Amino acid sequence: MFSALKKLVGSEPAPGREKNIPAGLQSMNQALQRRFAKGVQYNMKIVIRGDRNTGKTALWHRLQGRKFVEEYIPTQEIQVTSIHWNYKTTDDIVKVEVWDVVDKGKCKKRGDGLKMENDPQEAESEMALDAEFLDVYKNCNGVVMMFDITKQWTFSYVVRELPKVPTHVPVCVLGNCRDMGEHRVVLPDDVRGLLDSLDRPPGSSYFRYAESSMKNSFGLKYLHKFFNIPFLQLQRETLLRQLETNQLDIDATLEELSVQQETEDQNYGIFLEMMEARSRGHASPLAANGQSPSSGSQSPVVPAHRMRAGSASCAAPPGCPPLDRALGTSADAGQCRAFLGEALPRHRVQRRTCSRATSGARMSSLISFFSFHTRLQP
Repeated sequence: MFSALKKLVGSEPAPGREKNIPAGLQSMNQALQRRFAKGVQYNMKIVIRGDRNTGKTALWHRLQGRKFVEEYIPTQEIQVTSIHWNYKTTDDIVKVEVWDVVDKGKCKKRGDGLKMENDPQEAESEMALDAEFLDVYKNCNGVVMMFDITKQWTFSYVVRELPKVPTHVPVCVLGNCRDMGEHRVVLPDDVRGLLDSLDRPPGSSYFRYAESSMKNSFGLKYLHKFFNIPFLQLQRETLLRQLETNQLDIDATLEELSVQQETEDQNYGIFLEMMEARSRGHASPLAANGQSPSSGSQSPVVPAHRMRAGSASCAAPPGCPPLDRALGTSADAGQCRAFLGEALPRHRVQRRTCSRATSGARMSSLISFFSFHTRLQP
């Protein structure tokens, strides 16, 4: 059992296969790789079922574009591959997986060691991937049920297995070996009578009957057309899920609107109060800087005793006379000299900037200010 699981996930490749390809899987050709690299909108699974020696593997090869092989080689386990298929001329990328299903695989023996009489032990065997091991109808979108029109026992298999197909899955019953019609033992009316006699609940999917020949590719065009049914059902299910999600989003939005209607954001009185408070908050800093909210002036009036050195305005240390009065009063000469030794060169460089940013009256005060400090220098 564990060996079969390892083969399914690809951790233990079967002999004769590439190391990176799990048993039962086929490597994807470059054309499909390039196509699927752009993104896949739909994943569709098609299952081929039927008794042994009915042409399941031949159909599996034909769907991949391979040639018909006359020699019959029994398939040991389930095989899976991806094929080229698209719905009419749409741009939707559809990944179609085709499963060649074996009802009961052939177990492979391993570890054929010596057996001692006192310690009997059975040879270990690897479980094959077959319909008894896997639920082949899980996530299945379509079924091709094959039988050989020249072998009655293969049609009995269809009679037995057809009712087991899930009712939501469309089925194409395919009568193979049409090129050997002279040996036919199963008539088309027998198949149609079987399909009509099935008791299926209302809303079940579709059953169709067709005939084929893998030797000359007869019936493959019909089968490709039949794949439209599982694809359209898959598309409808996807759209219905999207509509359900869309309705849930609409209901959630309506609920949010109902809650929003009761909040303060929808109260017009509170909205006006917030607007007035915001307007007052913008006007207060303007008034503090001596600006008029209605004027376009951008030059604040700064008192002379609060000016700082290094800015576009000039500042004086405590003891120096203010700029808006006569400069004849006494001052602390030591403080002024210390201030001048550090800040006067910077004031001289910044004098042009001050002259552009201030009015003519303040420019006169600045000139008097610098004249006073020049007289204080030793």
